[in-house]
Amino acid sequence: MTATVPETRVDLSQDEALISLGVRAVTWQHAVRLHNWIAGRPAVLVPCTVPRASVGAGLSADFPFWVKPRYQDVRLLYSLLLTTESECQATIKINGVGVGTGFRIREQRNAAWFSFVRELALQSTTEQELVFTVEATGGTVFVDGLMIEALPRTSLAIDANDLGSDRVLLGIRQPISERTMSANLLDLQSALRDSARRTGFHISWGSLTPYSTVSASYVGMLEGSIMNLGRFLYASDTTRSMIWAAKCYASDASTSAEIRMVNDAGITYITMPAGTTTATWFTKAMTVDAEDNTFSTGLRGGVHDDHMSGVIRTAGSGTVYVETISTLEI
Repeated sequence: MTATVPETRVDLSQDEALISLGVRAVTWQHAVRLHNWIAGRPAVLVPCTVPRASVGAGLSADFPFWVKPRYQDVRLLYSLLLTTESECQATIKINGVGVGTGFRIREQRNAAWFSFVRELALQSTTEQELVFTVEATGGTVFVDGLMIEALPRTSLAIDANDLGSDRVLLGIRQPISERTMSANLLDLQSALRDSARRTGFHISWGSLTPYSTVSASYVGMLEGSIMNLGRFLYASDTTRSMIWAAKCYASDASTSAEIRMVNDAGITYITMPAGTTTATWFTKAMTVDAEDNTFSTGLRGGVHDDHMSGVIRTAGSGTVYVETISTLEI
C-alpha cells in the first residue's frame, strides 16, 4: 500500500498551520500535503557537464563528482553522452559496478544519451563521491556529456522508515505552539533548505586526462569564469555558504600543491600536502553571493558572482594533477 505524493504544490497557509487554533484535521492536512510535495520533488546533483575527454581503445577513464544528496533521494538517474569518429563499443560502470558491456557508440550526428537508474544504498545527506567509468573496447570514445539527477518520488511506503524526511530531527513530545510548529514542521520535517539545495558547477577532466601542471605560479584551470549564486532564503541574506571540492594528486611523494577558488567574496584555498600520490578529495567552505530578488535577473546588485579556479605547485619537482572540481550548497 502506498501514499501518493501530490503532483502540484499546496501552499501552507499561516492562519491554518500556526497555532492559536485547535489541532484539527485540516491543520495537519495542509502541512502533510506540503511535506509530500517537497519529498516528491526531483533534483539535479550534477548539472550537465561536457568534459570532451577522449578514451582510447583498450583504456578506461573515471569521471568522479562530489555531491550531497537530499535525505529523500533514493533513486538516481545517471546519464552520459558518448560519441566516436568511427562506430565502436564501450563498457560503462556506475560507482565501480558494471551496467553492461558492448554498448554501441555512434558518430556525433547519430549519438544518443545512455541513461541508467541506480538506487542509493542509504538515505542520507552525507557528502559522497559518485563516479562514471567509461572503458573503450573497440576504438576511441569521446565523453561529450555527463549528468546525475535524483528522480521524482511518486509514493511513500506506509509504516516504513522511508517517509521522505529524517524523523530523528522531529521534536517529539514538545508543546504544540507556533514556535514548535514552525521549527519542526516547516524547517526540519519539510527541510526546505535541504530539499531544495542548490547545485553549483562541476568540472571533470577525468582520470585518464586530468588537468596537469608543473608551474610554480598560479595557472587558471578553467577557460573562463563561471557564475554561481546561492539561494535567497531570508530577507537579510546577502551571501550563502557553499562547499567546493577538488580531487587531485601528484606524480611523486615530494610534490605538494595549492588550489584556489576566487569569487566576489574573496579567495579560498585547498592545500594538497606532499605524499598525495593517489587521487584524493579535499573540501573547503566558501562564501558566495546570494540571489537578489529586487533584480529581475536575480543577480546581487545586478552583477554576476564569477568564480575562477587555479592551481600552483608549492613544493617538489613533480607534476600536479586535478581530476575534478565540484561546488555545492551546504
